[in-house]
Amino acid sequence: TLYWLASKSTSGCYSSALKRITASINQVPAAPVANDNARCSTGTVILTATPPVSGSVAWYNVSSGGTALSTSASFTTPSIITTTTYYVEAKNSTALGSCVSASRTVVIATINEKPSAPIAVSDSRCGAGLVRPSALPSYPETQVIDWYSASTGTTAPFKTNLLTLDTSISTTKTFYVASRNILTGCVSNLRTAVIGTISTAAPTTATSAITSTLVSDVCGARIYRFTATAVTGATSYNWSIMSSDASVQIDSGGTGNVVRVIFPSTQASDITDSIKVNSLNACGSGPSKSLKLNLIQCTPLIGKVTNENANLSEEMNVSLFPNPTNNFFNLNVMSSDKSNVSIKIVDIQGRLLKSMIIKPNEQNFIGSDLKPGMYFIELKQRDKIKTNKVLKY
Repeated sequence: TLYWLASKSTSGCYSSALKRITASINQVPAAPVANDNARCSTGTVILTATPPVSGSVAWYNVSSGGTALSTSASFTTPSIITTTTYYVEAKNSTALGSCVSASRTVVIATINEKPSAPIAVSDSRCGAGLVRPSALPSYPETQVIDWYSASTGTTAPFKTNLLTLDTSISTTKTFYVASRNILTGCVSNLRTAVIGTISTAAPTTATSAITSTLVSDVCGARIYRFTATAVTGATSYNWSIMSSDASVQIDSGGTGNVVRVIFPSTQASDITDSIKVNSLNACGSGPSKSLKLNLIQCTPLIGKVTNENANLSEEMNVSLFPNPTNNFFNLNVMSSDKSNVSIKIVDIQGRLLKSMIIKPNEQNFIGSDLKPGMYFIELKQRDKIKTNKVLKY
């Protein structure tokens, strides 16, 4: 709008010339268009906004007021560990003044969590040919497996979105697998080694020694750990127990060179009782070696548990194998308490899938109806609770 200005003397006379005055109304800019962005795990995020013509933008960490963090169209956030909201406003600048947008645009810097490394299952064969190593992510619904030739580095995977790798090899080869979230694109920090083993002959020697270590001296639930010296060329081990006490059983590690054995009885070992192990590979089994069992008769007392197994209940021990499995889990709860044991099977998202009641000191088969994935099995007997993580593939 134009206005005209005239001066007036004290005697009431006006100037003969008028001065033109312009009153300008500057347009308030609209809130700017901006783009959210995301990254995997802690770090900086680059956010962008489009400034108005002949104008600029300003970034804030509050919706109104505050101090501008940046006045550039591209804003790099500080290093953040969680998803953070930022705000950006537009500013028009002219020779006669400037105006800012009435509101600020919300812009979100998202921090996505990286998946955990997958669980891998190696494979072996006798002689050159096809092996089928496999892997399973923690959340199969949203994660897939990518295969790499190296444990680290930026080289792209040679196979993507594949649970089982079918590959022909002539010598033992190590592959590496990572979990990738298909919604966010985030990849696990660590890669898990998975081995395709080529054996050319069965092991020719037995283990050089078997050693025993007392893990828990709770009478009625004594636990020993047996370790066989590794055998060259072996990919697994077969353990067996020759005992006059039928309740003695392998608790865990039945295919490795270290096993844990539970002795539920209070009786002493018979002179013929022993534990035996032989090494195996895809070409066959090797010679076996035995170790005589020398348990003495005991009286049920409150025992002590070594630091290594402080998580074991002194009154309830759980045998759950094989783990992982592609079929069912063999479950036995060993307890001097004869009351029933309640079982809950929960998926990794915390959803209760199944519950049941079993009796202690009896063999049970569970999990045959579970889909591939990771699960938690919670067992409760009176005030005693034990939770086991299992994998079905």
